[in-house]
Amino acid sequence: MSVVSTYLFVLLAYPFIQNLTTLLHELGHALPALWLTDSERVEVYINAYGKKEGAYRYKAGRLFFYWHPLRFKGYGSGLTEYYRSPPYIWNYVITAGGVVFSLLIAGVVLLLVLYSRLPEAWQILAIVLFAATVVDLVMNLIPNGKGVALDDGRVVPNDGKQLQQLWRYHRVYTVIEKVAARMAAGQEAAAEKALQGLPIGRADAEELRLLLQHTAATGFLAEASFWDAAFERLQSLESLSAMDRMNWGVILGRRGQYAAALDCFEQLPGDEPWLRANRAFVLLEMGQTAKAAPLFERLAAEEETSYNLAHYGLCLARLDERQLGWENIEKALTLSEAEPYALRCAGLYYLETGQLQRALDYFQQISEAQERIPRLAALLQSANQSDDS
Repeated sequence: MSVVSTYLFVLLAYPFIQNLTTLLHELGHALPALWLTDSERVEVYINAYGKKEGAYRYKAGRLFFYWHPLRFKGYGSGLTEYYRSPPYIWNYVITAGGVVFSLLIAGVVLLLVLYSRLPEAWQILAIVLFAATVVDLVMNLIPNGKGVALDDGRVVPNDGKQLQQLWRYHRVYTVIEKVAARMAAGQEAAAEKALQGLPIGRADAEELRLLLQHTAATGFLAEASFWDAAFERLQSLESLSAMDRMNWGVILGRRGQYAAALDCFEQLPGDEPWLRANRAFVLLEMGQTAKAAPLFERLAAEEETSYNLAHYGLCLARLDERQLGWENIEKALTLSEAEPYALRCAGLYYLETGQLQRALDYFQQISEAQERIPRLAALLQSANQSDDS
């Protein structure tokens, strides 16, 4: 093969190589996440940072693929998302898995091709694939201070930055893990004691962000005054980012301070799905169903997740479209029968229509220790008391 022919061949094959490199990298994150977490779904995006609209989709058990073969913006990018945190030490495996897995597979392919004496074209492809994974390793393991801007507006650290944070903020992750373990065991007092062992007065901005982000995600001890002190110190150290305000709004919402939470969300610019979802949920909790309904309708139209459909269905039921509302909730439960917020919506639907035993059946399927579902204890008590009366 001449030099010109080789260049043309590599140029034409590069888009395929780039997609394959990205796929191997993301599988290096996704496979350990499937193994080491109990996340109900692990999502892999190719040529996108979280955009689902317009993607070719494929599902394999708990693994969901979203591939954008013709998307110019973000071509070569990739993202893996999962929704349950593993024990601290396993975060290293999941985070480093991307570059390790892709380099390992590309190396094995290269050796097999060279030793099998396959045609020159295959050898060139194998060499380019291996070179691409080496570049991928270097680019991903260099900590990026600016972070990676996802398609929904969030900014997350790259692999190198995440590994740096895991190492640098070991004590924070250790405390977070202790809190989660004690909360799972029902030892709330012990969990709060473990949290108080982390001195807020000496914490830096990044440590405070990690703590607030974790509490926003889990709801653990959201009512504790510890978080007020943490948020005030963060404000004193640095200007608040959009995600800082978002996390604080979520914590306020978990406390039931919905007006204050909504005020946080309304101050944030943009119209990204994650922001709309939080605004809609708070409006629904405040009883402003007419304002929440169009937001959830749009979210469900963009992505038919169990969460979006269930809340849209609850909105419809409260707006006197009960049959259509239940159809959406039922569809949400079909998509994921264990989705805690879908179970909560189903329970609320039956509680508000007077079918108390059925409401209780749905509420009792929710694990409060894991999900920290808003007002679950009060909803269970309400269903039980009403049933007794």
